[in-house]
Order: sequence, then structure tokens, then C-alpha cells
Amino acid sequence: FLNEKHRNLLFFRNDVETISSPTRDMLETWSSELKLGGGMELDDDGNTCKLGPTESIIQIKTALTMPGLNILTINTIGTKLLLNAADNMPEYQFTLLESELIPDGAAPLVWL
Repeated sequence: FLNEKHRNLLFFRNDVETISSPTRDMLETWSSELKLGGGMELDDDGNTCKLGPTESIIQIKTALTMPGLNILTINTIGTKLLLNAADNMPEYQFTLLESELIPDGAAPLVWL
């Protein structure tokens, strides 16, 4: 994740965008979810959570097209790269922060 181009290869054929100005809610949600999952929390100086050099929040857009129906999914994900000093192997942590489905098509299909 130190190089966005290489990180984005993990999401082949999807539209990936780094959120340059994440909201306070995104950062707080991510930090609390990391804590619940046993991960390392984001840096918090009491007033603001901060992203480190190996942390980023990305938005991934994926389109699913079927006859008569298109579905766009927009997922906001907190990403973190941990480098293990012992074996020099990277560990990637992903935390889903928000998810949105946007259907488009015939009303009966969208309703389903």
C-alpha cells in the first residue's frame, strides 16, 4: 500500500479511489472496528484520529450488469499495511466502513 498503483492491483477491474479527506465518522468507525477485531487502532491524540503512512481509506465502485438491471456497489474500506519485522512478510487489513447498493432498471426488478 505504500504504492497506490500496486495496492490497486488487488481490486482488478474495479474503480478504486483513495479518499484524501476522510470524515471524522469514518475514522472513528474504523478505529472502533479495529479495536473490536483485535487490530491496532488508529493514532488518536484525543482530538483527531490520524492516518499513518501505511493506512488509507479507499472507495471501490463495482458494476454488475444483467438483462434489465444494473447494480452499482460503492464500498468504503479502511486499508492498513502491517510489515512483520521477523519474516518481512506484509499483512493487509481491510475494514468495511460503508456499503451502498444502487440499482437501476425496470421498477419490478429494482424493487426485488
